[in-house]
Order: sequence, then C-alpha cells, then structure tokens
Amino acid sequence: MRILVFCLIFFFASADAYFVSASIQDSRIQTKSNNIYKPGGICGFSLEGGFFNEPKNIVDYKLSFELKRFGYSYSNGDKSASQWSFGIKPLTWSITYFNVMIEMYGSIGYVFAASNVDEITEEYTLYHPLKAPSYVYGYGYRLGYNINEYILVALKMDYQWEPNLRKEGLDGGLIGGWGLSIQWNLPW
Repeated sequence: MRILVFCLIFFFASADAYFVSASIQDSRIQTKSNNIYKPGGICGFSLEGGFFNEPKNIVDYKLSFELKRFGYSYSNGDKSASQWSFGIKPLTWSITYFNVMIEMYGSIGYVFAASNVDEITEEYTLYHPLKAPSYVYGYGYRLGYNINEYILVALKMDYQWEPNLRKEGLDGGLIGGWGLSIQWNLPW
C-alpha cells in the first residue's frame, strides 16, 4: 500500500498543469413530485483543485478533487437542509476552441457532514456510515471563456444523486442547479 501511495504522490507531483476552481450555485431538489412543502433552493458552493488541465489543447482531460456544499430549502425558505461532501472528479473532458470551453464531468463524493436533514438520513449519514455509506454521485457541464491562459470564467450546471433522500419520501434524490465558476490555472 505504501508503494502505491508513493507512486500516486510522485505521479501527481510530476504533473505540470495544476488548477484551482471555486463555484457558487443554486442548489435545490430537481424532482417534480415530492412531499416537501414548498421546496426551494439554497446557496451551494464548491472548491476544487486538480491536475493535467492544459487550456491550449483542443481536447483535454483533467482530474480533480472537490469540497462541496449542496442541499435544499422548504416551507418557503424557513427551513433548509444541507450536506457537505468531499469527492473526486475522475472523468472530466473538455473541448476548447477560440478560448470557448465546453466541459462535462462525472463525480463521486462522500458526505461527511449534514445539517437539518431528517433523523433517519442523519443517523445513516453521520453515525453509521458502514451500514449505508453516504456516497453521492454527480455529473455536470460548464460553458466558459478563457480570459487569458490563467483564468477561466464559466456557467456551470451541477447535479448530485443523493440516495438517502429516498428515505424522506422523494421519488429520487437529484439535487443541484445552475451557477458560476472561476478557475485559475496555476503558473508552474
């Protein structure tokens, strides 16, 4: 195991295209039929860091790690439920042409904190993760413009499939929405 960890550290340390990204977005339940009274959204955000991003390439691949907050509000915004996850985006592909970038990605994350969720979800998510691990699976898209070789500004659409929301009586657990993203390619 130590050899594998050493190889991964060496592999990532030798990468020459690092980036950091921050996003702010609307986060709400995307299911039409649910039993939550007057559902609404909350302000979700994410911080991301990764490797292998080279905006000069027309077709590019990158790998990143992400810290994310997502959730929803209900009862006309009087109450809200939110979750924090740490995840990886192993499949991020982009196409850049004349500084316009289109990107799509898949992600998997582990929920490590939750607030104002129902008791069953909180029990499984925070206190007994081995009984029902709280993983969220996500996907998303970005449409952006490279202002220069270091800064990208983009519109982002990001969704998470949260399986524990089925316990709250929803048809599905798709949470997410639209937002803005800024990415900085580190000049190393």
